[in-house]
Amino acid sequence: MGTFANLPETKAHRHMSLSLYPLLCALFLAPADTRPWHAFTDTLTGNVGFKDASGKVRVPAKYSMPTSAKVFRNVIAVALEDTATGKRNMHYLRRDGSTFGHDSVPILPDIYLPCEEEGRILFKDGKSDRPGFYDSTDRLGYFDSAGKVAIPARFVDADRFRGGYAVVLEMGTLLCEDGKKWHSKKPCEHPRWDGQWALIDRDGKVVARPFETALIGTVDWLAARVVGAEPDTNRVRIPLLDGRILSILDIERDFRAWFSKALPTWKGPGIGKALFHRKVYPTPNSRWKFPQRPTEEGSNWSARTPSQFLSENGKELAALLDTFQRNTSSLTYSANETPVFDMLDDCGQADRFHFPTVLVTWDPGDNVSRREILFVRTSEGYRIIEVH
Repeated sequence: MGTFANLPETKAHRHMSLSLYPLLCALFLAPADTRPWHAFTDTLTGNVGFKDASGKVRVPAKYSMPTSAKVFRNVIAVALEDTATGKRNMHYLRRDGSTFGHDSVPILPDIYLPCEEEGRILFKDGKSDRPGFYDSTDRLGYFDSAGKVAIPARFVDADRFRGGYAVVLEMGTLLCEDGKKWHSKKPCEHPRWDGQWALIDRDGKVVARPFETALIGTVDWLAARVVGAEPDTNRVRIPLLDGRILSILDIERDFRAWFSKALPTWKGPGIGKALFHRKVYPTPNSRWKFPQRPTEEGSNWSARTPSQFLSENGKELAALLDTFQRNTSSLTYSANETPVFDMLDDCGQADRFHFPTVLVTWDPGDNVSRREILFVRTSEGYRIIEVH
């Protein structure tokens, strides 16, 4: 078969080649679209696929539960069900359509698949879907955003990366709720690991051990910083193995400091729509007025815009905030309560890290119903998202 190279070059050919040169350069040098793809669900099958930022389908809706990722950045874990056999095949998927890590996908607690966080995604090295729970030889590790092994599988339990760090357990004992050792012949429903937890960096290096796992739910990992010394009372101090300190903002302490200053200002004009998240979710009981009740059967919530809520319940909210002000010593605070609504992360889970929450409760007792307000921290500061 002939090629254009066999044709004699003419002035017209040279002119055409020169005119096409800028177009070809633009074509080959144009940066790839790295914007994340977002999940969509086929209404007929319930399967999940992904669309790019322009709405074009990049991955057909063929993946089944527990495929849980809502955002596809570089790699995701997916489950593909064989309709003929009913068998579920799980693997990892790149944006170019290639797959890897077949039989390496773990099913994590709360029944979801791992997803990419900060350029790392969990994988398992073993036979079971739940590493460590049904096969003592199973271990967890991390792939990078290209699907290469970034941290070898050496952990019996491991969490996602947050702020450049992940909490892991290299060795431990699996216990049941009654404290007895878990055994395959006498399994329990909610086993837990007991051992010396550690903190690793993105390269898998242990930077802190032992590590108190209770800190996971009450600190802002995205505000972590390494310092020599820091007396800040609103931060948690974690000693690192190199002698320095990992300083992490404590959400509850930070909120208390803000709340004590802000609460006295919420009177009259101080109660405006800027006090709320983009939507507010009140419980549909006698305290809160609604133009109409929720239409969804069994629903306990009905979203309102801040303006709508204030026009319907402004006086009641003012009275509640005044009650909080008069009873500050009786208020209780609970950091990182799970937001029920539109606060999901890339994995489709409640995003307590980018949107930490604090529940403020006043419980007077004596047959008087307790009152609660849930605040969520946004880029603009703490805002009300739920009122009870």
